[in-house]
Amino acid sequence: MPQLLDDQAMWDFIADGYTVVHADFPSEFHAQIHRDTEAVFAERGNVGNGILAAVPELAEVFEHSAVSGALTSVLGPGYRAYPHRHCHLNAPQSAAQAMHLDSYEADENNRHHRARWAMAFYYPHDIDDSMGPTSVVPRAQYHSTRPSNDEACFTGAAGSVCIVHYDSWHRATANLSDVPRYMHKWLFIRTAEPAEPSWDHSESSDPDCPATADLDSHDHRGMWASLWNWHCGGVDEGHGDGAEVADLCVALSDDAETVRLNAAYALGRVGERAVAPLVDALRDEADRRLDGNLAASMTNPSHLYAGYALSAVGAPAVPALTDALESDSWAVRAAAANTLGDIGRSAADAVPALAQRLDDEEPWVRRNAAEALGHLGVEHGVGALGQLLTDEVEWVRLNAAVALTRIGPRAVAALPQLVAALGDEAYYVRANAAHALDAIGAQPAHDALTAYLAACSDY
Repeated sequence: MPQLLDDQAMWDFIADGYTVVHADFPSEFHAQIHRDTEAVFAERGNVGNGILAAVPELAEVFEHSAVSGALTSVLGPGYRAYPHRHCHLNAPQSAAQAMHLDSYEADENNRHHRARWAMAFYYPHDIDDSMGPTSVVPRAQYHSTRPSNDEACFTGAAGSVCIVHYDSWHRATANLSDVPRYMHKWLFIRTAEPAEPSWDHSESSDPDCPATADLDSHDHRGMWASLWNWHCGGVDEGHGDGAEVADLCVALSDDAETVRLNAAYALGRVGERAVAPLVDALRDEADRRLDGNLAASMTNPSHLYAGYALSAVGAPAVPALTDALESDSWAVRAAAANTLGDIGRSAADAVPALAQRLDDEEPWVRRNAAEALGHLGVEHGVGALGQLLTDEVEWVRLNAAVALTRIGPRAVAALPQLVAALGDEAYYVRANAAHALDAIGAQPAHDALTAYLAACSDY
């Protein structure tokens, strides 16, 4: 049985961005993985995604009840390992890395605050501060620019696993020892929007967490409470808060990211009364920040603070965002698609309009609409998603495959296109098409998947 997080551990994950568990296999189990990892590096170097084939016991680590329980708590039942794995070697006497955010492999995902992606860091050997452990910056995972918070080093005994919000700031610290440090990193994705708490939850311990009135505060209690509500299956949180909407909309463009974030979630608490000015703000921000977002590395053009606010508003924002899918500006269409997907289940009425955007002339719109339909997880649009598997843009094809994975058995109509995508030139399209076939579960899908896995060398 998975060892689920309790309420305090889940709250700490939402606020801090990580939690640490231990895969308590016998010490010899981890020692053998350590030896096998060293042998791979000595004989072949870093094999990237091939590390699982080289050290298959790694799968048992991430299936351990403590690890799977933490991942279930964070990503919900039915989460999946994403087809990207990497073993990081921090050689003796190596300098520290720069603090950084990870890119999304072969994609420019929007950095959603809601936990749909996570990383897991596993040490197959004991590690202390001198050996160059990985560090994370607590409470920085919702910031696109690093705040001044101190970093926390992840150390511990062999078998320690740190589950991390995908957008956490992290780095390898300096290895001051004479011992190589190995850390296996795996990625995981949510496949279904939360309908109820997926951890060991007690209603009596829901946080009494009034938001601070100081927009400049690094105490993001309003944001954390909104995310807790989402993880609990809450569909929206607006309750007619009396905040001054105009002032908060201005604050969405403040120079300080802390102010922008707090303003976004304060507007989320306002609810329906904030929708019209927020959609105006989204249109303005999408066009105004377009060139800067496109020029920035690892940035989706729909990374917008008005979008976070509208996601927090939830269902009342859906009609206006659906209308925005028809904007003459592709940046606005892409932003509307992204925000509807981030709202999730409450945006079900927008599914037909999102499906129409899969044929948009702009690849960012097609990409964001495909991702949104995956979050909504409904059958409508499966045919168009299947057609998108032949799109000229790799990251559009990739998102179509991931969306079909999330839709699962209801995506059976796309089976022929998914089988064809197993021959795609791009690894992450092939691998995600394989995951989608596995999620569909029908016998023809499994037959195609079995043949693919027997023939491939890169999975």
